[in-house]
Amino acid sequence: MLNISSYDLSGIMTRNLILLLTIVCSLKAYSQNIRVVTEYLSPYQIKNQDGTLGGFSTDVIHALFKMTKDTANITVMPWARAYEIAQTDKNILIYSIARTHLREQRFKWVGSLINEQYYFWGLKKRFKNDNYTIEKLKKFSIATTRGSNRDEYLNNNGFKNIYELVNEKQQLKMLFEKRIDLVIEAELTISEIAKIQGYHFNDIMKLNEINELHADLSIAFNKGSDPELIAQYQQAFQKIIDNGTLQNIKQKWHIPH
Repeated sequence: MLNISSYDLSGIMTRNLILLLTIVCSLKAYSQNIRVVTEYLSPYQIKNQDGTLGGFSTDVIHALFKMTKDTANITVMPWARAYEIAQTDKNILIYSIARTHLREQRFKWVGSLINEQYYFWGLKKRFKNDNYTIEKLKKFSIATTRGSNRDEYLNNNGFKNIYELVNEKQQLKMLFEKRIDLVIEAELTISEIAKIQGYHFNDIMKLNEINELHADLSIAFNKGSDPELIAQYQQAFQKIIDNGTLQNIKQKWHIPH
C-alpha cells in the first residue's frame, strides 16, 4: 500500500499547480489577440453577402494568423482613420497598405501581397489621346482617397484641384458623372470597382503612368510594435510563401504575378 504523507501530497499539489500555471501562461503568450485595421477595397478586402470580410488580402491575413495561432480582431474603417491608428497605436496590424518611400520608416513591414502600378485615368470621351504629361494633367480636377498614397502624391507634386474622399468607391462614380476629370488607381482595382458599380471599364483610358507611385501592396505593423511580434509575423509570412499558400490564394482570386 502506497503511503503518501501530507507533506509529500502538499508538495505534489504545489508542483502540479506551478506546472498548470506555467502551461496557462505559455498559452497566453503563444496565442494572443491582435488588432487589425483595414478598409474595403476590391478585390483585396470585400464585404461578403453574409456581411463578413473577404477578399484576396483578407484570405492571406487568415492564413497568416492560422500560422501564428493568434486571433485577428479585424475592424473595417475609412482608410484615413485606419492609417492614423496604425501609426499611433502599438502592435496594430494594417493591410493592404502601399509600401512607398514616404512610408518606409513609418511602419514595420511584414510582407508584400502584390506589386501595384498606378495610372491616371479619364473618360475616353473626355480625352483625345493617352500621352498627357503630368504638368498638363495638373490643370484637371481629380478625386482620391484621403490619406492614401495617391493623396500624398498629389499634394506633394503641386496638384491643386483635389477632391479628397472618405470612400474609394466614390471616385469612379464622380468620374462617370463628370464631376471630376481624373482618378489615380491600379488597373486591377479600378477594373474591379467598375464591374461592381456597373460601369464599362472600356469607357476609361490610361493617360499617364506614375512610376513614382509603383509600390508593393503590403501588410505592416505599427512602428513601435514589439520586435518579437514583428519577427513572428515576418517568419510566418515567409512560411506561407515557401509552402505555396500565398500562391494558391493568388490563383483563387486571379491575382497576377
